[in-house]
Amino acid sequence: MVYSYSSENRIINRCSYMYTPFEGEDFFEQFYSARKKCLFQLEEEILHFQELTRFSKDIFRKGIERLFDLSKNVDVNVISRIDVMTITGKLKKKFDSFNSGDDVTNDIPRTSYGKNPFDIKDSEDIDTMELLYILFRSIDDNSAEGNMFRIKWLNKLIQRFEVTKRLYENYMPGFRKGTGAYDKDTHYCFFAFSVSSYCCTENNLKYLNTLLE
Repeated sequence: MVYSYSSENRIINRCSYMYTPFEGEDFFEQFYSARKKCLFQLEEEILHFQELTRFSKDIFRKGIERLFDLSKNVDVNVISRIDVMTITGKLKKKFDSFNSGDDVTNDIPRTSYGKNPFDIKDSEDIDTMELLYILFRSIDDNSAEGNMFRIKWLNKLIQRFEVTKRLYENYMPGFRKGTGAYDKDTHYCFFAFSVSSYCCTENNLKYLNTLLE
């Protein structure tokens, strides 16, 4: 069984997801099988890490917290068909053992972005990494202003991703045309983290659909 939507690089070889054939129950079996394989590979890689930058450690911590929060309301093992909480427990133990440094090789660099999130305007050029970083920082901001900012920019990013199936390095004024590289893993990881965090709290199928793509 092959889950065709992840059988190749969908950033390079884009899929429109239009007029796709109906595959019945086999489609779900293929999906779960592909996700299990990916999760186990990631778990194995993470458990071999020795150090993370402070910034990456913060990302790791928030991810674990989100999984534990989600497990309070739903049976994630039944939904995912994976023993999520056992894996999360292993990752939590690994997290506690990590050393922190700002110059760890092959890791997300500690960013110096410090722009006020409410200063970002779509009438100006947008640095995608800066926007994604600010969205990440705002996840725990439950103020009315913070929620409005998060909804506005997350939906704009989703709309751009839905149209092009890519996230570009920069977006020109109007937030329509993307420029620069579109194959940076970091962009998609931050994007997926923000979308999944919001999906867990809002239970909106739009965010789930984006995650599946």
